[in-house]
Amino acid sequence: METLKVTGATIPYQLRPHKAIERNLFIDVLKKLDASTQLNIKKYKYVGFGAAFLEDFKLLHLELGIENMECIEMDDFAFSRQEFNNPYYFLKIHNTTSTDFINDIFNSDMSQIIWLDYAMPKDFSQQLQDIELLGSKINCLDVVKFTFNSKISSFINSHHVKDYKNKKCKESDFKTIKEYFQKHPTYELYIPNNLQNKDIADFSSVVRAMAIRALERGLSKNTAKNLKFNHICAFSYADGQEMTTITGIIDSKEEFQKILLETKLQDWQFYNQGPKASELIKSVNITVPAMTVIERMEIDRKIPSSDIEDLVKSLSFKYGTNPDENKLLLEGYHTFYKYLPYYSKVTY
Repeated sequence: METLKVTGATIPYQLRPHKAIERNLFIDVLKKLDASTQLNIKKYKYVGFGAAFLEDFKLLHLELGIENMECIEMDDFAFSRQEFNNPYYFLKIHNTTSTDFINDIFNSDMSQIIWLDYAMPKDFSQQLQDIELLGSKINCLDVVKFTFNSKISSFINSHHVKDYKNKKCKESDFKTIKEYFQKHPTYELYIPNNLQNKDIADFSSVVRAMAIRALERGLSKNTAKNLKFNHICAFSYADGQEMTTITGIIDSKEEFQKILLETKLQDWQFYNQGPKASELIKSVNITVPAMTVIERMEIDRKIPSSDIEDLVKSLSFKYGTNPDENKLLLEGYHTFYKYLPYYSKVTY
């Protein structure tokens, strides 16, 4: 029997706890932005990818009241499931690629939240071109979020990157990877200024910087003047593949400062204003342990804790394979426990 390929379109969402946390952090960002007198998130349109489960659409409607939604799905089989599972009459599903959607269907007639949740590293060059085109069409106060596969080995394998001996490039061969970007006819348009070999070690930061470059190239062609991408947050996580996300809002720098004052967004612990001296932006890493219900209940009784070491010592069980991993995982849960859903078996 042929082994089935598991993809982002088919993996059950309940098996992706880190993505679930990141999704809930996105909801948190939108709720904070909604506190601004300049935004009314309920009246926004949401455009995104949905996989078969359409979880993002359900969450944005239930948490924010959004009633204008468009889903992009290129896979015919996933599309058939979306059509069957569609929970809302106001959710329109398009069986098309993101490229064709942005080219032919995207309409900038109203404020929008746009989440392009990319998963395929082999298509990174096209994804950047999509983002550039999107930047030329979006409006002031649109909220944008991009997700990418940021596993360096996946990029190397999918692009068949070779070293100077014409052998498969190693993950640690940062010089070859940087030169591949510089010589590639698409990637050369988006690589950050003064990119060093050592910068490739944090590959996700390079991916995010290139996405911002792409968006800003598009914004420079936008008919609306003085539009900028105002960075809000960046996260990295892995539920198998390593992924990274960036989120921000389109506005002038001056007007965005007013939004910050109104919403107190800068006081949010995950807020990151973005590039300063360097285009490379550090992300917050989302890492939590795989817990049984009784383990989680025990930890929940002891948090928040003023000292992670005390929490570590108070528990009779350990995570990971060594003390450092155990502490790291417990620190992660201590940081993100409010955003991690509870999953349980339901019999019906």
